[in-house]
This record gives sequence, structure tokens and C-alpha cells, in this order.
Amino acid sequence: MPSCVLLEAAAWYDSFCKDVKHADEVELASYMYDNTAVQELFLKRLRGRTAFALNVYVDAEQFSAGVPRLQKTRLKELRSAGAQVYICKGWGRQGAYHCKAAVVDRRFGYSGGANFTDKSMVNEEICFKMAGPVVRQLLERLAQHRQRFKLWNGL
Repeated sequence: MPSCVLLEAAAWYDSFCKDVKHADEVELASYMYDNTAVQELFLKRLRGRTAFALNVYVDAEQFSAGVPRLQKTRLKELRSAGAQVYICKGWGRQGAYHCKAAVVDRRFGYSGGANFTDKSMVNEEICFKMAGPVVRQLLERLAQHRQRFKLWNGL
């Protein structure tokens, strides 16, 4: 059943984390990444007894600049635990990978203005949880990103 719900950032993160706790797979695209709660949950799922697949896409420029400060360390941890990390960029010389979306189990889509960072949890953000055909469209777009961008080797 198609749906789209507008949520405050804290409720959006809560819903996302509840869905991830029981998920088999997650696709996460964010301009920047360093959210502590999401990181802990991802590591728990990746190191758990049941199979869990995680693809993470982040902006190349922010990644190279070390912004946010914990991003590279956290992505290394995810990669070491079995996640696939893609370093992405926008179109043209100055284009940024400004995507902010996640798909959980091909059922739920999360998007809006929030990055997956600790700071975004306390920002005023517009965030959506979606279900229905738009989730398939998000997955198709992220599949294109996997084809187009480089898988990070961890160095």
C-alpha cells in the first residue's frame, strides 16, 4: 500500500532503526555519514548470526576532506564488518553526491533533508518514510550508483 509520512528527525531515526533491527538488507545514501546509533546498529547486524547486507554511498569530496570527523573511521568499521562502501560524486567537476535516502528490505524508503549524521538528529529537518512504488524507484537509482561509482577499498 503506497504511503508517505512526514516525520520529525528523531521519529524518522527511530522508525529507521526499528526497521533495520529486523532487516535483511539496507541501502543507505548520504552526503555525510557518522550517526552513532545507526553505526552501532549496523555493526551489530553485520556481526550477528543472521545474514545482513549493507551498501553505503557517500560523497567523495566530504569523504576526502574528513568531514564529518568520524566518517572515515566509521565507514572503515562497516567495511571491515562486511558492508560495501561506495565513494560517489555528482555530475561535472563541482558536482556533489548530495543524496539522502535509505531503503530497508526493499519495502521502506527514507528520505528528506537529513544526512545520516549525529548533528541531523537535532537539526530542524524535513524527513519522509515511504512505502509503495517509489521505494522500487529509489532502489533502481541506487543500483545505478553501484554501477557508476567506485567501491572503496578501505585505504
